[in-house]
Amino acid sequence: LGEYDSAETAFHHTIDRRPGFWEGHFYLGYVEYIRGRYQATANAWRAASACAPERGRIYANLGAVYHALDRREKAREMMRRAIEVSDGTDYVALSNLATLYFEDALYAEAAATYLKAIEANDGDYQLWGGLAWSYASGVEPKNATEPFQRAAELAEQQLETTPDDPFLLANLAGYHGMLGNDERGLELIERAVLVGPEDPKVMAAIGETFEDLGDRDRALEWIGRALYGGAPPARFETHPSLRDLVADPRYQQLVTETESVRGPVPS
Repeated sequence: LGEYDSAETAFHHTIDRRPGFWEGHFYLGYVEYIRGRYQATANAWRAASACAPERGRIYANLGAVYHALDRREKAREMMRRAIEVSDGTDYVALSNLATLYFEDALYAEAAATYLKAIEANDGDYQLWGGLAWSYASGVEPKNATEPFQRAAELAEQQLETTPDDPFLLANLAGYHGMLGNDERGLELIERAVLVGPEDPKVMAAIGETFEDLGDRDRALEWIGRALYGGAPPARFETHPSLRDLVADPRYQQLVTETESVRGPVPS
């Protein structure tokens, strides 16, 4: 209902009555996360993990919030712990760890970790897309085509169920762009634009896809929107396919213009 103050109060009452009950800390962390209080989120989820050290989901969430805090080594540590607790079956934690490797330009490690995630769940288009991008970024470019095709196939199937998902549309457009299917890619990205996405992550995905499809002006337009919405420049500056865009003076101007809007990393 969006009544975050009431929710926060209720969870604090829960914790006061049963401080060892992990769910009180866990859901308090969610409220803090929604409000952008990432350090408070980390504190709550650390308390939850102390109450229930066997629950990998908590470590996976901790890894995500440490990522948001740009504490990358701590994020990797938590993702590895989540994977360990799940005996290697937590494909979400594996995917998140692979993403961290990718952002640090550790493409071989990213590819290997995405492959482990696919072993746990071979029906997630984002895992195949992550593997494809890891290959395409320099590890094994010649082997990227097959996973891009599989990612596109699975995403097309999901599109039948959720035809208005802008993140799905943008990602699928990017896969088609990498496969040389520019006409289908442009059709999909225009549909993503028409949906009117408000999430900075979706805006970023749209901008990245426009760059993959060769439209620098519209790529900068959407990446600018993402930056104004709070997306960190590191998202774009670590992506191999955006090297030319990042070197464009117009991108540097956008980073400067949006600095005051984004503010510092929460602490």
